[in-house]
Amino acid sequence: MGYSPTVIDAKELIRLNSHAYDSGAPVPAGWVVIASTFDLESGLKVVAYQNNLDPTRIAVAIAGTQFNGAGTLDTDGAVLGNTFPQRYNDQLRGFLDAITRDQSRDVQIAITGHSLGGFGVQLSIPYLIDQGFSNAYGVAFGALGAANVAGEAGFRLPLSSYSPYILNIVNAGDPVGTLKTQIGQVVQIGEQGPIWRLLDVVTSILFPTRPLYLAGAIAAFHSLDEYQAKLDTIPWTAALPPLQIDPTRDTADNASALSNAFLSLRDATERLID
Repeated sequence: MGYSPTVIDAKELIRLNSHAYDSGAPVPAGWVVIASTFDLESGLKVVAYQNNLDPTRIAVAIAGTQFNGAGTLDTDGAVLGNTFPQRYNDQLRGFLDAITRDQSRDVQIAITGHSLGGFGVQLSIPYLIDQGFSNAYGVAFGALGAANVAGEAGFRLPLSSYSPYILNIVNAGDPVGTLKTQIGQVVQIGEQGPIWRLLDVVTSILFPTRPLYLAGAIAAFHSLDEYQAKLDTIPWTAALPPLQIDPTRDTADNASALSNAFLSLRDATERLID
């Protein structure tokens, strides 16, 4: 039962993920847009695609944090504070219901997302599987992990039951992807490097400097472009090494520092994290 995604799927889906951020760009070859929505209050931005050659293949790409006045920073803050983002979840489920309403239960549905969009992936796959879409699978890049708040999502099975069907790819130095516990398999891409490892230790001691460090680490390791560049160097058939998320890092102070780092980046860039 079910399908476990691989690097091959990640290489294909990251192109759709990039398009979800900039839906005015050309649609990736082989796909056509069949639906899209943007909810200003929650910040949910999502695009659905159908494969040109195989109409039974559906893909959904969820954009991540946006610095354009939408509500994604509020949703980020809720998740970082271990509060379930009810409106975000409701809007996401409504979109999934709309695109699957006329589909057979054996249709293959791929969900992909980056950053907060990866959080959306981790909410989507269990929901679809619970609805009987056994071929649903997800690939997330630098996801803000959903495990801590998933108890309020009403999934029918233990979270571990959905793990084989969600591939979470995390850049080793990405502070977003390594803070919260993930739903699904977590694998590592890239290396943090000695300088960033040292800064990680130093700023954990000199805490007032931590938001500044995290803003730099987000810029260096978290962008979808960075994930794309790393993924391009990996062979199609490669098996990525597992990454263990350290639960002791998930503290209120670290979550607050990460939230402040997002605000600093918003003030400095006033653009999407892409």
